[in-house]
Amino acid sequence: MTDQNKNELKRNYSRIGALAAVALILGGVATTEDTRRAFRIGKDINGVVVTSVKPGSSAEEKGLAPGDVIVAIGNEDVRSPDDVAAKIDKARSADRKTVLLLVNRDSNERFIALTLRNA
Repeated sequence: MTDQNKNELKRNYSRIGALAAVALILGGVATTEDTRRAFRIGKDINGVVVTSVKPGSSAEEKGLAPGDVIVAIGNEDVRSPDDVAAKIDKARSADRKTVLLLVNRDSNERFIALTLRNA
């Protein structure tokens, strides 16, 4: 196996780890007309709607709840669960212990420092 193939494999495993980390702490979907109606989210709010939070996770400990909208991570907008996974992966790659989420709940925004745990 070439070094290039090894590096590609390592990147893919890292990506899978980030996606698994997101799945372990919360379920989420992009904001669509259906999710806006279901969770009563205004048309001016974009991001990833939290649909579930794993009990005992760092997300639960920080108060994330279904219906919250993750608007940004680390001052970068997110629009899909893949965006969330990529931002978490980027933070982990930089050996960060936390990521800063901008979360909208009931049209009020707040920051949450989410602890990154091993996936």
